[in-house]
Amino acid sequence: MNDAKKTVRKIRVEKTERIVLPKARIQYCDGCRGESIFISVEQATLNFGISFREIFRLVERKIIHFHENSQGLMFVCAASIAGLPKESAIIRKDI
Repeated sequence: MNDAKKTVRKIRVEKTERIVLPKARIQYCDGCRGESIFISVEQATLNFGISFREIFRLVERKIIHFHENSQGLMFVCAASIAGLPKESAIIRKDI
């Protein structure tokens, strides 16, 4: 008989992502109720992989927080985008 013991090894892998956001603004976010990083819509599409159209749709639904500057340019709260569940019904990339 073979009485050899089986050894089980568990390996845990942790992944950390760093996103560089040039020209980001730190300001108070009413939705987060604290300071947050606000980025342009262009930066949001590049860094988070969400289309322009979907960002505006989520802003209108009050899911993504935003701020407009004095020139009327919209900046979105990076924390509210980062908090979206990935691969969910909220983000529809096919549209």
